[in-house]
Amino acid sequence: MAKPLQQLSFDSQRALEQFSSAFESAFEASDPASEWAKAFGLVENSQALLLTYPMSISAAGYKERKGDDAARDMYERSISITPVEWTDGVKVQKRRLEQNDFAIQSWTGEAARMAKEAKRHANILTARLLHTNANIQLYKDATLGIDAGIPLFSASHQVNIFDSTFGTFKNVLLGGGTDFVGGTIDNAMFAAALNHGLTGIKGANGQLMAVNYTDLVVHPKWAQLAKDFLNSDLMRADFLAGNGNTNLLTNNRYKGIINLVVADELASVVGVDPDKVYFVDRNHSAKPFIVQDGGAPEETRFDADSEFCKNTGMVKVHYNMLMGVTGALPHGILRVDLTP
Repeated sequence: MAKPLQQLSFDSQRALEQFSSAFESAFEASDPASEWAKAFGLVENSQALLLTYPMSISAAGYKERKGDDAARDMYERSISITPVEWTDGVKVQKRRLEQNDFAIQSWTGEAARMAKEAKRHANILTARLLHTNANIQLYKDATLGIDAGIPLFSASHQVNIFDSTFGTFKNVLLGGGTDFVGGTIDNAMFAAALNHGLTGIKGANGQLMAVNYTDLVVHPKWAQLAKDFLNSDLMRADFLAGNGNTNLLTNNRYKGIINLVVADELASVVGVDPDKVYFVDRNHSAKPFIVQDGGAPEETRFDADSEFCKNTGMVKVHYNMLMGVTGALPHGILRVDLTP
């Protein structure tokens, strides 16, 4: 004897409710430490279709007082984000749910996977941003219609965008003997990067900003080598023992001061160069990018009573979310090209 239709509807409805519950639990249980894009960037929780964020340009600094007191103008540039609506969904034959078909026994497991992808989506968008290296709005004057056309990573960033006499600075380093010897993750690369943060980055007032990098972001290709180096008690010295060919060893001064982030999302970016790694100061006020997060994904459920189910015999669950990422300020991030 067949099941009554009412019982069938209850079973499929319960399956949809279990799916929703599994999604919510997995979304809330996600590890915040894995959301590296939000940890390094400025996060704005907003569902605005156009978010404009004013960035003040400060050239604070004291000069010798001579005659009439002179005052500085206060300047700012605005950075705008137009977020995109993103969606993911799954559908299945209603009767398969009701019969507990083997092929869909991982129904709630799919909900957890969708929740995980929702949490890492900011990472995915930021990985694309790091790869494309688009021009940043800091150098675009919408009033005058002028754009200097300088990307997030550049060797010619303007120290003061309103006064070219302050000169330039760079947030890119090249291996192979240009900025450091070699082309791998070792003490030579670390010494060059950390020294550049302390001596090579200037604020709008022309003074050093003393960037202390806290994190190293790498493609999975470099995961094991980077872990080995950062966890090692010893490192090779920069010189040889006397006239011999034996490398001397010294204590690894970089152990415990840099957090390693293996950005799996970089591996999914088409055309990405795995030999580009990134140093970030997560505590710096000059954030390298802005993440607009529209909040938890909204669920749209097509149950047994929906027109979709009546027309197709299937039930469906969709999750939609609003999110956008854009480049902001270059000071707190450094790109190192190991093999230029």
